[in-house]
Amino acid sequence: MTTDDRPAFNGAFKRLALTFRMKMRPAELENLSDTYFRLLESYSLHDVVAAGNALLHTHRRFPKPLDWSEAITRTQIGAPADVRVMSVPEATEYVRAERLHYDDDPCDCLLCQALPNAIRRRFVPDFTDDDREEKAFCPPKNRTVVVGHWAHGNELARWYAARDRFFGAPGLSVVHANVLRRFGFVYQPPAREPGQEG
Repeated sequence: MTTDDRPAFNGAFKRLALTFRMKMRPAELENLSDTYFRLLESYSLHDVVAAGNALLHTHRRFPKPLDWSEAITRTQIGAPADVRVMSVPEATEYVRAERLHYDDDPCDCLLCQALPNAIRRRFVPDFTDDDREEKAFCPPKNRTVVVGHWAHGNELARWYAARDRFFGAPGLSVVHANVLRRFGFVYQPPAREPGQEG
């Protein structure tokens, strides 16, 4: 924004303050508007006003400057208002994991080295406290995705044990197994020694 945008910004700011029913003297409101203008002046007036309108639907209290700048970023990239936006490192790692089909080379960290066998790392989903998959908007993919992390150590061993139990389940039909194989979920039972039944 430039100084020419100041009157338009002040008008939009005051409308937002009235909508949130802020109880301030006119001089205090003017000072607060000046502060927000200085903090948000690196953005265009259009983006600032659009983000301010979006904040009306997502906040119960008057937004802080950080909330406003995040809303500007959100409107610029087209992220939905009800999910968080991934950070750049988080989004980069998610894109890498997707490219690798959530399967990577064995890890050389101490947790993974403590396992009896070197097993490939898996990118597994994160869950919220109420046991739901955590979701976030991934800017490089331009969509909401399930957030995850690379499993290590005992968590990784538990993932493989659960996968083995699933594929060994008696109710898994040939049709289901073929569908799973088609999407890359190929189960190979552990190798047996010659003469060993299994």
